[in-house]
Amino acid sequence: MSGALDSYEELHFEVRIVRRIHERARYRRTCRCAEPVGIVTAPSPPKPIRKGRLSIGFLVRLVYYKFGLGLPASRVVALLGAEGAQFSCSSLVGALDQLGGLISALADAVRHHNA
Repeated sequence: MSGALDSYEELHFEVRIVRRIHERARYRRTCRCAEPVGIVTAPSPPKPIRKGRLSIGFLVRLVYYKFGLGLPASRVVALLGAEGAQFSCSSLVGALDQLGGLISALADAVRHHNA
């Protein structure tokens, strides 16, 4: 028996929804300066939806499901539920509505293509 290796290629599809928690240190003023200067910190990274919980990657996937694949919101909710994330249709539609200004060029291209 020789030491030859037998190998093959296999395609695998893996879906994971990950909840990320971003923690930032909160600073308190401890000096007793006559003039309160305050604490200067870097701004938080920009988000497509202000105060939104959905990441950019999640929103991109949502836009792809809705406009790329043409799935109705109820089916997107069912797909996400099968992957472990519970959403209501109104939450996803609200997120898409808030993205309206950012994806208007995409929506126009989809309308033009489907016409």
